[in-house]
Amino acid sequence: MKTMAARSDRPEMLAMALLILACNVSLLFGMPAAWLSFNAGAVAVGQWWRIVTHPFVHVSLYHLFVDGLAFMVLYSALAPVGSSKRLAVLLATGIGSLAGAWSTMAQYGARAFCGLSGVGHGLMAAYALLLVHRGIDRAAVRAGYLSLALVVVKSIVECVSGNVVFASLHLGSVGIPIPACHAGGVIGGLSAMYVCGHPPARR
Repeated sequence: MKTMAARSDRPEMLAMALLILACNVSLLFGMPAAWLSFNAGAVAVGQWWRIVTHPFVHVSLYHLFVDGLAFMVLYSALAPVGSSKRLAVLLATGIGSLAGAWSTMAQYGARAFCGLSGVGHGLMAAYALLLVHRGIDRAAVRAGYLSLALVVVKSIVECVSGNVVFASLHLGSVGIPIPACHAGGVIGGLSAMYVCGHPPARR
């Protein structure tokens, strides 16, 4: 079963990896793909594709590595929920992340928004909920509860303080961190998991 699941999962994972790479080719020339990032003014005049592409765009190779690696690992970990539900979770985390960022961008002086950190937080919350629900063993359930508590508390602290936790420890540029995108991603991920349901729990 695991081998078959892995084989059926490969095309989707490859598509995600290629999408991320395609949206960041310009970083090889020292420039982020600004025309793919979210900008409310540009969207208002018809550049609607920015709503779809903005999470996959990054401001530096370091930003791409950190966000991209976390995204691929967490997205892959959600394979047990099935392809359609996993895509629904991805969509919900993207919407939630964008909503959180859009509502607070002005206070950080940010004109554009991009990156997968909000989506990554949402996927982490969704995966934690999956661990709890499946109940493979007590250790997995405890890990799920702990991970869920950490990502929720982290998001709340960031929104209240206005600062991203551990932002000063980054070894490269990640642009202007917008804390509310993390909380929005978490809300989106948890909401999608509840609406779409879970795979059968193991007894």
